Amino acid sequence: MKKMIPVIGMALCTIFSLQGCSGEKNIEATNSKSIKQSSKHQEKKEQGEVGKLQHIYPLDLTLKEVTFTSDRNHVEGQQHSKVVRIQIKVKNIGKEDVGIGSGNFMLYDEHGKVYASYGHDQNFGDVLAPEKELKGYAYFTVSEGKPTKVMYQNLEGKTVEWKIEKIS
Repeated sequence: MKKMIPVIGMALCTIFSLQGCSGEKNIEATNSKSIKQSSKHQEKKEQGEVGKLQHIYPLDLTLKEVTFTSDRNHVEGQQHSKVVRIQIKVKNIGKEDVGIGSGNFMLYDEHGKVYASYGHDQNFGDVLAPEKELKGYAYFTVSEGKPTKVMYQNLEGKTVEWKIEKIS
């Protein structure tokens, strides 16, 4: 019996440590905190063509908002100093399902350099059924220069773009 007490104690310690390491509830709490913090720490850009509806069959696309954000993913070790968040609204006006996501969008600087997309858990993507809408975010890292243009490219290579004015 005395030999069983340490074994039971070790088993309980293992179970409690695994429970503490699962972090499922912690991830949800962190995500809700980061969402609240991001809304407080955003610098708006002058809008330019933001808000302008663009059409590339079978999609209607609108950039709703372009901002710098302090919201970061919590996995990456190296945190980037500047991250741009773009809110996008998409509607499928065609007759078939269409796949779309943040990977279809590119952000450019004034010299035509493409900024890297930023791996964030709130990047959007989905398959849109006909007449359905999707609203979501695309994130990009900005190391130097000024973002001046957002471009969407479909699978056929057709593009539409929006000009972004100077950072305020």
